[in-house]
Amino acid sequence: MNRAIWCVAPLIALFALIGCSSGNALGGKQRPEFVRTYASMSPGATEMLYAAGVPQQAIIGKTSSCNYPKTGGAIIVNGTTPNFEKILEIKPERVYVEKDLYGQATIDKLNELGLKTVVLEINSLESYEEALIQISKLAGTEIPAAEYIDKVYAGVSTYEASVKNGTKISVLTGNPQAGYLVLGKQSLIADLITKGKGEFVGPDSQKFDAVSIEQLTAWNPDVVVIPRGEKDALMADPAMKAVPAIAKRNVLGVDGDILLRNGGRVDKLLEGFAVGIGRIVDLGGVK
Repeated sequence: MNRAIWCVAPLIALFALIGCSSGNALGGKQRPEFVRTYASMSPGATEMLYAAGVPQQAIIGKTSSCNYPKTGGAIIVNGTTPNFEKILEIKPERVYVEKDLYGQATIDKLNELGLKTVVLEINSLESYEEALIQISKLAGTEIPAAEYIDKVYAGVSTYEASVKNGTKISVLTGNPQAGYLVLGKQSLIADLITKGKGEFVGPDSQKFDAVSIEQLTAWNPDVVVIPRGEKDALMADPAMKAVPAIAKRNVLGVDGDILLRNGGRVDKLLEGFAVGIGRIVDLGGVK
């Protein structure tokens, strides 16, 4: 990895140590703004708040799918349906929304209700890092955020050291009955793989898109990554045997919560990629 990239996270940590103290003080002065309560409208956003150092008890609103970290927050999204009345009732000082998961109408509604809304658009390591920094500045948690960012950069370096450079990766979700989706090349995971000197293959998008077996075969990934609970069905799908990586069993099952949540436990995801993909490449003789 380029040494210049590695300089970023340690400098953030140094800045935090020099300029930050606990609570709402910054360099001995009152912070311009200090946020105490948060609402998250997606599991990925909840995990990002936690990664940035926001205390669990400060996350007072969450979705019915949020299971990490464990919080006592009120359910403000059931499935994908926001409960605007509940959000107003709990009065969070910030509401975090993932742009890819909600339409502009939902974001406009939150703003109309007078809720301070932060829209997350995470499609690269840089945008992920910047989001964590901005969250930490409001929460007064610059030091733990910087420490976590360092772990993510270390994870990219570990991936680069563990997996043969240029190994082609695709990330899938789905099953034979419902069909399959493939993650796009403009996503956070794709950027992490690319920075680790791998090659991410997929559509030119930021999200999961429908994919045909013919298209996946044409991309010809060396390794296919899929949620662990969906791996057996993929391997048993006779049609998918047309994809060389699947025929050779070069398939890695990963915790679905971590894999499918944009920005969730990125350090753990990279560790799993480094070990799992590295082993598949070694045993499968990927060239």
